[in-house]
Amino acid sequence: MTIGQIKEAACASTTSAAKFAPYINEACNKFNINTPARQLCFLAQVGHESGSLFYTEELASGAAYEGRKNLGNTQPGDGVRFKGRGLIQITGRANYKSVGDALGIDLIKNPAMLGGKNANNCTPEQLRNAALSAAWYWNSRNINAIADNIDLSKPINKGKNLENFVLITKKINGGTNGLNDRINRYCAGEKFFKAATNSKPATTENTVKNINTIAVLKKGDSGSAVIALQKALNEKGANPALLTDGDFGNGTVKAVKAFQKKEQLLADGVVGSSTFKALGFLVL
Repeated sequence: MTIGQIKEAACASTTSAAKFAPYINEACNKFNINTPARQLCFLAQVGHESGSLFYTEELASGAAYEGRKNLGNTQPGDGVRFKGRGLIQITGRANYKSVGDALGIDLIKNPAMLGGKNANNCTPEQLRNAALSAAWYWNSRNINAIADNIDLSKPINKGKNLENFVLITKKINGGTNGLNDRINRYCAGEKFFKAATNSKPATTENTVKNINTIAVLKKGDSGSAVIALQKALNEKGANPALLTDGDFGNGTVKAVKAFQKKEQLLADGVVGSSTFKALGFLVL
C-alpha cells in the first residue's frame, strides 16, 4: 500500500502515514491482509482505534480493567499494566501474552513494547510492534473472511456490506462504538482502493511471478515471496514442516540449508537463482 492509501483510509496525517507505512505493509503481508477490501477495512478500523494512526497507547489509565478475568487480568496492577496498546488497542494480560508469543516478544515483562503513548514518542520497534499486533489480532479473529464479503462496488452503509462491516467492528470493539466514524474512514479511502479491486490474495501461484524480480531471499526477509518459498520447501519434504507465516527465520534457514545440501548446492541458507530453480520456480 502507498502512503497515500494509508493516509486517506486511516484519515491520518502524512507524517503518521509515512512513519507507519513500512510496518503496516509488513504486517499486512505477514497476516494476508492483501486485497483491497481487506486492506481498506483494516485501515478504517485501526484508523479509528488509534486516532488516525497517532495514539499507540490508551489515554485512560487502564484501572477500569483491573480484575477483569475475561482479559486474563489476575494479578494486582494488571489493569494499568496491560491497558490498550498498539494500533488496535490490545488489552489485558491474556492478549499481551498471546500476541507476544506470536511475535516473539516478551510483552508480559515489557508491555510498553506495543507502543509509547503516541507515534511521536515511539521507537521504530514500537511502531513496528503496534502495527504487527493489530494485524495479528485481525488474523486471530479471522476477520479476513468477513472482509472478503465486502463488495467495493456497492455502498458500505447499506445491505450486506453494512452487515459485514458491523460484524468486523464487533470483532474488534466488542460492540459498535464509533461505527459512523469507522464508516467515514472507509468512505474516505474507498476511491484509493477501488482501482485495485481485481487484486488476488497472495498464493504460491501468483507469487512465483514476483520471484523473478527478487535477487535473493535470506534470513530477516518477510512477505508473500517468503510464503511461496516456505510452501515450496514443504512440498519438497521439509522436516519439520514449516509454518507458512512469511517470516524468513531460523526454521526457514535450516530448511533451506537442508534442501540445498540435498540438491548438492552451496548450503548457505540464502535463496538465489540456483535454489529457486531447484525448488521449481521459473527464474527468468
